Amino acid sequence: MIQDGKMIYKSFFWFLYSYFKKGKEIDPLFSSVCAIVGLQVLNLIFLQGLFFFHLTNKRDLLFDKTPILGFIIITLLLAVNYFYFKSANLKKIENDYNTAIRNNRNTYKFIYFAYIISSTIIVILMLYSIKNNIKWF
Repeated sequence: MIQDGKMIYKSFFWFLYSYFKKGKEIDPLFSSVCAIVGLQVLNLIFLQGLFFFHLTNKRDLLFDKTPILGFIIITLLLAVNYFYFKSANLKKIENDYNTAIRNNRNTYKFIYFAYIISSTIIVILMLYSIKNNIKWF
């Protein structure tokens, strides 16, 4: 199993990079970064809903400033992730990824797909509960 948190992040990047590398007209680095940032934004939406709606019982605490703040957060996440992976040694990430998942390739693919699907579902449930004023606890 992959033990290091940074290695999990890099191996998830390489999983996406190797998937997008199959396309001929897209940049796999930027596409992978966009996919990672999309999942990070979904996780931030979930945390915002959990903290502001479910824990503090306030529905509209940040909604006045959300579009500008969201644009700034997404831009920062794109820039940080892009330059992080652009400066990274992609060959080393590929070797570490192949070494780490050598025996459990299907298990890791399942974990990555489960993470993508669960992130999407939990945000949909969070937004539904906020819209319909349904408290989880």
